[in-house]
Amino acid sequence: MGIRIVFSLFNRDRALAEAVAAYLLDMQRVAARCRQLLRPGGIAVFVIGNAQLRGMQVDNAGHLARSLLETGFDGLKIVRRNLANKSNTPYRTPTGRLSALPTPTTVYGEEHIIMAQLS
Repeated sequence: MGIRIVFSLFNRDRALAEAVAAYLLDMQRVAARCRQLLRPGGIAVFVIGNAQLRGMQVDNAGHLARSLLETGFDGLKIVRRNLANKSNTPYRTPTGRLSALPTPTTVYGEEHIIMAQLS
């Protein structure tokens, strides 16, 4: 899934595609490092939001969840939490830059709480 997003972005913005690829690889490394640090039965908990870049939805939560499963975690639970009522939710300009001024696009309209237990 991450590969599809990276290749789709590559034609529009090579630097952004490379940054997204690096971020997705970092999430895989985080999952592997958690596996090294936790004892069997230990639980990893993450709070992560998805992003929209250049009109494409980037499923950060799904990628992290798959990375955890692929590195030996199970008992995966994902809780979605709406952030619409939080006043400190930042916005993005039409070019994708962060902005404190209200725009139609928020950085994260929701976040995901991901919990996984090491087998």
